[in-house]
Formats: sequence, structure tokens, C-alpha cells
Amino acid sequence: MSRDPAGTPEHQPSGKEPRRRLNRVQFSAGAIVGAILLYVVYSIMGMDAVFAQFQPPYEYKALGAAGAAPALLYIVVATAFTVSHPTRDLGTGMLLGGGIWLLLGGGPCLAQLMFGPP
Repeated sequence: MSRDPAGTPEHQPSGKEPRRRLNRVQFSAGAIVGAILLYVVYSIMGMDAVFAQFQPPYEYKALGAAGAAPALLYIVVATAFTVSHPTRDLGTGMLLGGGIWLLLGGGPCLAQLMFGPP
């Protein structure tokens, strides 16, 4: 390796790509729209379950495993977006939005839809 007159090694390419910056618009949109989407879907499903109580035969219908289907589909789509390079920031935001949804109340709603009232 040769040295320049100042005594520092010459620049050699390291083979690493420069770090990519986070696209804050896609990340924020994924987090906000994702959390709101999950709240809307489960609110509609919850209202349907509540209204079913007032129709004959007047019993609460738990959805069972179908209650978890929208959340699982959302996680699969968000993970696919995260793995794909052009939509990585959107997918990361969607996964964060799913965590926000679960933290702020999606978990109890999902449990009630799956297993019925306590």
C-alpha cells in the first residue's frame, strides 16, 4: 500500500454501500395509517358482534380464530413490505403501527372478539 506525502494511506474502496437514510414520510404514514386501519377493522368487527347479541337467538357470537385473521394478515403484509427494499420504510412503519395498536387497546378487543365477553 502506498502512502501519499502527508503519510496517510490512500483511499481504498471498502465495498460497503453508504448508509441509507430513513424516509420519514413513508415511515410515519405506515405507522399512523397502519394503527388507524387496525382500529377501524376491529371496531367494525366489534360492532357486528355487539349487534348480533340483539337479534334472535340473542347470543354472543365469538369469532374464534377468525378474530385474529386481520391482524395476522396485516403482519404478513407489513413484513413483506419490510423485506422488499423500495418499501422498507413503509413496512417498518406498519410494524410499528401494529405495535402501537396492540399496546393501546387492540389486544383486549381482539381477545373479546375471539373468546366472547368475560
